[in-house]
Amino acid sequence: MDRAYLPYIITETFCIIYSAVIFLRLKSEIVDERELASLRRIIAAYLVMLATDMLWIFVENGTFRKWHTLNGISNGISVTAVALGCYFWFQFVELRLNPQNVLPRKTKWLISVPLIAICALDLSSAYTGWIFYINAGGFYTEGKLFWLQGVITFAYLLVPTAQAIYMAIKTDDAKKRREYLIYVAYICICFAAVAVEDYAPTVPLFALSIFGVIQILFLTLYLDKEYALARNERELTESRTLVMLSQIQPHFLYNTLTVIQTMCKDTAPEAAQTTVEFAEYLRGNMESLSRKEPILFEWEFQHTKNYLSLEKKRFGDRLKVEYDIKVDGFSLPALTLQPIVENAVQHGVSEREEGGTVRISTDETDRSFTIAVADDGVGFDVSATKNDGRAHIGITNVRERLKTMCGGSLDIQSEPGVGTTSVITIPKEAWLS
Repeated sequence: MDRAYLPYIITETFCIIYSAVIFLRLKSEIVDERELASLRRIIAAYLVMLATDMLWIFVENGTFRKWHTLNGISNGISVTAVALGCYFWFQFVELRLNPQNVLPRKTKWLISVPLIAICALDLSSAYTGWIFYINAGGFYTEGKLFWLQGVITFAYLLVPTAQAIYMAIKTDDAKKRREYLIYVAYICICFAAVAVEDYAPTVPLFALSIFGVIQILFLTLYLDKEYALARNERELTESRTLVMLSQIQPHFLYNTLTVIQTMCKDTAPEAAQTTVEFAEYLRGNMESLSRKEPILFEWEFQHTKNYLSLEKKRFGDRLKVEYDIKVDGFSLPALTLQPIVENAVQHGVSEREEGGTVRISTDETDRSFTIAVADDGVGFDVSATKNDGRAHIGITNVRERLKTMCGGSLDIQSEPGVGTTSVITIPKEAWLS
């Protein structure tokens, strides 16, 4: 065998093994059942095409050139696999473009008639020579009806491609538009591979282009499932929050606190004022839990000041608060600043016998708004905290909501005995959009 074709054989062997692994890994838990079936058929057709294509290498090198019947049968199977692959691609894209549209059985049969006809012609060409034939030298040669193979397979590719272009123009969903345009790019890449493959006969460009398509299709379906699971988890969390709020019965709490405030008004005015502030703090928490969109910074800031006012009554002169608000005209997820400040008070300042200071400041750059919460408390070892086995749910929750709702981030720097600084960054691009 010509050593020049050895990379060709190695490449296609790798594609066969890798694609077979994906085929075996496809499960209904990962993708939709109909999409699963279509992708499996695409991979199966591809595996058959690769196996018969590798036989062609040995024919090209003369190993099986005299075995005309074997050559004819293997080529018949190969072109049949190509036709089936195009049809299964048509099915897959149709499912992705119109997942709710189930075609009637008669329509499905009508669409598959050309496929059945061309597959029959392909498989019989080893004996009839209509689509192709093996010439006296043992080489593959196009037959009189070869054009029909091109027309039918091209139609199964052209129709979903045209639909993908139309849907990409029609949809307002940027994510779906990218997916539809990628389908168009797939076909263009495959056609380009076919066009230049004759100039690089020792490189399986067409096989590699389909291999790339299969990998990306698998990832697309897998990521779709991941996004769906994340969305369901988020919706479940929101529903649990709403149930919790309904069980708390906030109006009863507010009314009770109002009664306590009235009872304390004349005999203990400071207790009455504290009750009012506590009611406002609870109200802010309840309203924030029910919000799904970012809120104005000034609302979150006011809620945080209510919290600090209550803590100052608890810690007295041990807790000092400083503000340096240079900018406030932006939004952020609710209950983002307050939990960070609470951490500074509870785990920073309060741990020192003499107390300390919490400083809240805001600023902006060309690209973002920043909120810094600094304390001169006990501090901690950030790397040790990451590996201490504790959940740190509050900080994790803040980070997740910042990332999900506005593309923001939370960075925490701390040094034992010196203090902690937490910086919230809100990108202007995400906020303005």
